[in-house]
Amino acid sequence: MDIYGIDTSKPSKGNNFRLHISKKFLKETDYSITPGFYVAFNADKRPSSYGVFAKYRPISEGLSLSIKTSKMFSICRTTVFHVKNNLFRDNNHTVNACIRVSKTKMKDGYCYNGFTLGLSYNHAQGYGVKVSTSRFWKFNFTFIDVVAKVNLWKSPNTAMTLDFSAKATRYLSGYYAGVNKFTFGIGFNQNF
Repeated sequence: MDIYGIDTSKPSKGNNFRLHISKKFLKETDYSITPGFYVAFNADKRPSSYGVFAKYRPISEGLSLSIKTSKMFSICRTTVFHVKNNLFRDNNHTVNACIRVSKTKMKDGYCYNGFTLGLSYNHAQGYGVKVSTSRFWKFNFTFIDVVAKVNLWKSPNTAMTLDFSAKATRYLSGYYAGVNKFTFGIGFNQNF
């Protein structure tokens, strides 16, 4: 599972509940492709969102590439490119470095871009933590995120999971400099 990417609840945008459905296709021992879609609902007054994604991962390499496009109902559309490289892996633990580039287009045509660098740890039992820093130039925002995920339940064949995510954000520059923000979310994942 990728924290704060396309595979779990995303509390960063106020998504307090997320339904995620995907299917992994394997090409023998060469690569895997995972397409899917999601819908996210909010406990606050922000609109819900939905989106589609695809992830490509060469089996023999520690690299994965993904793209996600999402739409917040009647407000904006965001496209995210995500590259993740495995730094360490054994039967239970993985450590990954990632780069994420995003572009958001508002309903009125206004656009802005973002860039994220992160480091994550994940355990085979479904929990993990990620630390990242992000920059949005147009708003002069720079912030640090720490996201933690805990698996609450999984089906015997692990095709269905329920997870809880919590996120702490510290704004370093821009309008919100010095502000701390804490959010949480619950994610239900169905993999076919």
